[in-house]
Amino acid sequence: YGSVEVSSSLLLEIKFGWVPRTISVAMAGCFVIAAAIGIACTSLKDHNIFGVVSLLGMLGLLGVAASALFVGDLGPGFILLSDCLVYPSILFVYGIVEGNMYSIAKEDEWYSSE
Repeated sequence: YGSVEVSSSLLLEIKFGWVPRTISVAMAGCFVIAAAIGIACTSLKDHNIFGVVSLLGMLGLLGVAASALFVGDLGPGFILLSDCLVYPSILFVYGIVEGNMYSIAKEDEWYSSE
């Protein structure tokens, strides 16, 4: 997940001339927004508004679509928006997949995670 933060920081510094202090504050803001998105997704899942498979598909598509904002000269705002959307999408999708993997693993089998 660090590659999203590092690539964004590099683009903001080299391409747009941002200083590290400004980048740090902007990235911290992205992490706060990403946390809020993660809490919202968890709430949607916990209240059975969306199922796990639906969330997996929606967040996967959101992550892919938001990563397109890195391409081109759209400006620093779009890079930060992409960070705010890609980061929680990656984390949530990874969490769903890993949770499902652990739930089907059986003890003393070759595909066990233990």
